[in-house]
Amino acid sequence: MTNNKNDSEPFERIDKYREDLEGDIIDTTKDYNTIVTYLAAGSLGLFLTINEKFFHLIESRFFWIFVASVTLLFTTLILYLINVAYDTTVQRTLRNKTNEKIKRGDYDTDDLDSYWKKVDTFSKRMMYFRMCTVIAGIAAEIIFIIVNMDAGKIEENKKPEIKIEMPSVKDSTKIIIDTSKGSIQIKFLNQ
Repeated sequence: MTNNKNDSEPFERIDKYREDLEGDIIDTTKDYNTIVTYLAAGSLGLFLTINEKFFHLIESRFFWIFVASVTLLFTTLILYLINVAYDTTVQRTLRNKTNEKIKRGDYDTDDLDSYWKKVDTFSKRMMYFRMCTVIAGIAAEIIFIIVNMDAGKIEENKKPEIKIEMPSVKDSTKIIIDTSKGSIQIKFLNQ
């Protein structure tokens, strides 16, 4: 004689294990989305600040790399919004389908599992695509900064050329102060 409680016990354990795994997956996905979003937003803010303070963007070399990095980081943020909206819609749809099944007394979940697999595949692709866009955006910005670091040094070494001419009333002498050679030169010219 078999005991029904013992027969259902392995199923209950594996079902509990499955529920725990689903909870872990949901928590991990939330953490991942939060980290990628903070990383993209933080990188975008940091890089815009760095570029504003240290580089003249219009005059910088390979400006298109900067534009690509900002676009990729901004795309990462937009994809997050799209992914959240999509996941919310899917969860509502699954809830409504489940409610309909319960009302009909239909406890077969094959169609729900099939729908969930399609949704999960899309969410995984979005997750990987967002990871690629944030990494590519950060890499492009790092390349842009490295390429333009020496541009700031060149401008730093270039001394401004200042010439001041002042006529002297007394002797009708002209005084010229010249800083074009890196030092100050004062010249007196008689007219």
